[in-house]
Amino acid sequence: MPPPCKRRNIQESKPKAVESTDSHFDRSPHAPNVCVPLDILLLILDAVEEGWSPQIYASCARTSRAMLRPSQVRMYRTVLINQPHHFASFSRTMLGNRDLALLVKKLIADVGTGWPAFQDLPADQLPLSSNAISRLQNLQELTVIGLYPNIFHPKQAMSSPLIERFLGAFAASCSKLRCLRLKQLELQEYAGLVRHIVSFSEMETLELDCVTWTRHGRLRSPERYIRDGACTNLHTLKISFCGTHRRKAWNFITFSGWGTSIQQLVIRVPHKKLLKRELKGLSAFLRLRSFELHLSNDDIRCSPVALRHITSAAIRTVRVVHHCQMQGDVLALYAGLGLDDVLAEPQYTSLESVAWCLVSDRSDADGWFQDIPRCFPGLVKRGILVSERRRLPE
Repeated sequence: MPPPCKRRNIQESKPKAVESTDSHFDRSPHAPNVCVPLDILLLILDAVEEGWSPQIYASCARTSRAMLRPSQVRMYRTVLINQPHHFASFSRTMLGNRDLALLVKKLIADVGTGWPAFQDLPADQLPLSSNAISRLQNLQELTVIGLYPNIFHPKQAMSSPLIERFLGAFAASCSKLRCLRLKQLELQEYAGLVRHIVSFSEMETLELDCVTWTRHGRLRSPERYIRDGACTNLHTLKISFCGTHRRKAWNFITFSGWGTSIQQLVIRVPHKKLLKRELKGLSAFLRLRSFELHLSNDDIRCSPVALRHITSAAIRTVRVVHHCQMQGDVLALYAGLGLDDVLAEPQYTSLESVAWCLVSDRSDADGWFQDIPRCFPGLVKRGILVSERRRLPE
């Protein structure tokens, strides 16, 4: 009788570390015996989303073939690329796997972080190849981040034509885009910004955070944009003005007819950066239903000025956020704003809510918050005042 075979200890080899989001899941080995029910594994994947990590999703995909597709869906739902090699590897993945390209719903392209490598690109190339962009047929949200203006340097100044071509490539290919966020960009012309924005025909939300331009440029008349149906779906506009960079004034009246569709408007203004003439253009938003204004310290005195320029009869909610680190009698300042009278004007007769939000970490801020209703008795009588309190983030 032959001797019994020696028992071998079988050890699973550890999966290789995932270097980037372009790892091909279908080439990864799967563990042969996984007995955990699929619904439990999916719960694990859902928990991962709070601490998003491509490496974790790739590891989950290798546990079993049943986990491959769910992991891919979660991993490529939101993609952040912020280094030149990230842009290159993401391009290769999109070009090499059309199915993965269709999974991308949100893309955050931080061009500014890798700008030194992008600034010398030939005129026919982009940070992310146009062919790869054309594969993103299901993209719904796009964020493009540039260089913060206060670190502009002659050798690092961003090339506006490159950024505009980059935006144009998405406008030409991503017909399902609903939300566009532009951050820390300085363009050559305001007119150029408008032309690219109106190219996204299905866009519903536009966020402009520290977006500036060097000159106004030539715009078509607002009537032509309206006639051509540009931005008819654009309902939400959020603008954050720059706090550390000299900027051109916004003129909402020449905002390309967008005022005919905007229903929700949010404006954030850093301290001492408000230009009162900009507020006159708020009358251009004829269908505005919700208006939110963020002001700092004694700039809060401009809040009634802004509210007086709103003429939309559809306005239903107003929210004023006061970022307050100032000293002095803040309650007397509030009472002297005359908001009761301003919000009693005809366009505000159908108001449903007026929220006053105090953002401060001063020791006496709790007392200010408690006495906010005393500053606006007319709004209290109408039953529409809502007081809010937030502390500054640590």
